[in-house]
Amino acid sequence: MRNLFLSVAFLIIATSGYAQKQSKYPKLDQYFKTLSENNKFMGSIAISKGDSVIYSNVVGYEDIGTKEQPTDELEYKIGSISKSFTAVLIMQAVERGLLTLNTTLDKYIPSIPNSNNITIEHLLRHRSGITDYFGIHNMSKLTEYKPRNEMLDTVISIGKRGVTVATDSITSYSNSNYLLLTYILEDIYDEKFAEILNTNIVEPLGLKNTCMPDSQQGHYSYIFAGDRWEVVKDTHPSSILGAGGIVSTPTELNIFYHALFNGKLVSAESLEQMKETDRSSMLPLGIGLLNLSSKERAIYGHTGSINGYISTSTYCPEDKISISTISNGMNYHYYMIMAIVSNSVYNIPFDIPKFKHTTLSKEDIERYVGINYKGLQRGDTIKFINQENILVLSSIDEKDLSRLTSIARDTFAFFTSGAKLDIIFSDNKEELTVKVNGVPFKYLDMNSEKYTIESNKKPIILTEEDLDKYLGIYNTSDKLPEIEITKKGNIMVARRTGYNSFNLTPTDEHTFEFTAIDLVIIFDPDKGIMTYKRNGAILVYKKEDLQNSTN
Repeated sequence: MRNLFLSVAFLIIATSGYAQKQSKYPKLDQYFKTLSENNKFMGSIAISKGDSVIYSNVVGYEDIGTKEQPTDELEYKIGSISKSFTAVLIMQAVERGLLTLNTTLDKYIPSIPNSNNITIEHLLRHRSGITDYFGIHNMSKLTEYKPRNEMLDTVISIGKRGVTVATDSITSYSNSNYLLLTYILEDIYDEKFAEILNTNIVEPLGLKNTCMPDSQQGHYSYIFAGDRWEVVKDTHPSSILGAGGIVSTPTELNIFYHALFNGKLVSAESLEQMKETDRSSMLPLGIGLLNLSSKERAIYGHTGSINGYISTSTYCPEDKISISTISNGMNYHYYMIMAIVSNSVYNIPFDIPKFKHTTLSKEDIERYVGINYKGLQRGDTIKFINQENILVLSSIDEKDLSRLTSIARDTFAFFTSGAKLDIIFSDNKEELTVKVNGVPFKYLDMNSEKYTIESNKKPIILTEEDLDKYLGIYNTSDKLPEIEITKKGNIMVARRTGYNSFNLTPTDEHTFEFTAIDLVIIFDPDKGIMTYKRNGAILVYKKEDLQNSTN
């Protein structure tokens, strides 16, 4: 989910003026037809201006088994967009005097550790410090109905095993927060969440296809498995509720956000509180809202990803434009789809992609089979197997299998839940690069000489005194934000103005890396110069106290 947030935040914003009275988008129709014909996307799209739908489209299948075609009224799971609905319900309860943002969690759920210090606002803003229970390894255990007491036990037990974060110290996205808010709403109103949602949002807005279902029946999502779509195992709604269990349609999501930003659900004061984000966080999260604003215009909304469903809904208050897309089958860059839809609305040219289909023989596939690869940064071990003449990425125990799509020679891809994996083999197959949403991770053949050399390298350990020569504020002539280099003990910390800080790992003399974003920083402490390398770009920074003497 975090990757989906950041991808959409970087690519969804369009920059030119809105095309007035444009109601038909033939090129956008062709774009989605092309995606559908090439097994890249199944789902529904809607664009609204105010209360009026100016574009809608549905492609793919509601049920691949029966080849049933979807309609505009097909309900999709919206995942974490549910949090916008839950946040509105909480803010309504605050306006009615049923609780306050400063009310502590122990008033309703005292069994949660540290509940006397966690407020309603901490939960709303993902600043409670409570570990996210809804990790990928736990989803398989949540396919059956789960009562409240079992879910609370799950949240507590996961929290004890997870990394503890101090309350109100950082913004850390956690589904646990909104599951607990759901239970608080049920306590306040003495009703089930489904009834609360229906009474306070669905009925007042006249929504027909939005609800909190009581089972997973009738909803199908798919993952592309090399050469075909396969059904994704579903999570029972009782285990996620207001954190991600609501179903809706793109058209009704547009109605919801338009109503929210035009005074039909909460007061202007409450809306301003919801829009306020933690500027120090990499995730621009407010109260149930994701801030996707650019310099040109303010844009708010949320994203969602659950069991193969991927969704994004955005609203521009200035233009009163709502854009919502929900997919029940994704085999493509989701953020690119949202960018293309935005481009259509704002009259920005775009190209319809052309897809190449590569078919491998059994002999071709066997070239990649039989090697165990070890991740240099991640430390995990993977291998590849041949499954029905499809190359499959596998864990060593073959419990986790991902059928890959051949893109070109030695290059494969896999899409799931908003993430794209690129798998690129070297010519001799000794080295492997796995890119997760563009971030590269190196793997080596465990029987290769290169792996023996790399695995025997001793980590570089620096003292606090070793780091002193690098510390300071660095600027570049390219008018980019300055970078401050500090330390925490013997760990070097970098922070670009307006962004989160991150730790740098020493890899060679004067060389440090932050592998999560493929960043390499090389210092020349005698000259006060810092060279910043990322994705082929090279920037040279100088220490601030040396600027006047060198410029």
